[in-house]
Amino acid sequence: MRSDSFGATKGFSYGMEDVLSLDDEAFKGGEMGLAAGGKMKQKIYPDKYGVKTWDENNFGRVYVHIVNSMMYREITGKEAPPTPATAKTYTPYGFPWFDLYDEHKGDVVKGNTLSQVKSVKEMDKEKGFAPQQDDSSIEVSDEQVKKLKLKSDPNAVRDGDW
Repeated sequence: MRSDSFGATKGFSYGMEDVLSLDDEAFKGGEMGLAAGGKMKQKIYPDKYGVKTWDENNFGRVYVHIVNSMMYREITGKEAPPTPATAKTYTPYGFPWFDLYDEHKGDVVKGNTLSQVKSVKEMDKEKGFAPQQDDSSIEVSDEQVKKLKLKSDPNAVRDGDW
């Protein structure tokens, strides 16, 4: 298998140049990038087993290719999925939001490097640019928030024969 392959099916390996050439229309146009932004809660639990528990020689690798809609169509032969729903379109439909009772698990302190990452909105504001999208806060009713408990929670109610 070639080291530059990005996909393999039943022993066949192919690379990006097998699907598209750099002269294809899909490569023309604006570049894409990733940046920090949005709001979500995230915790990284302390490892209760310790690093010596894990087999550091047994690992895998995943290659992720981020493509624009034109490249997606060229690679897959299908139209790209529509833009995902935003919080502003999701919430009025009454779809559930989820919160996790996991306070007992703790949280690893975030490193200095990641705590200094700025969102696109923050960088735009520093440079005097107008916001690129309306990302104002959304009110979510308490009835829409589903509280979940971890299975390892000793206080969680379990199914059983009552």
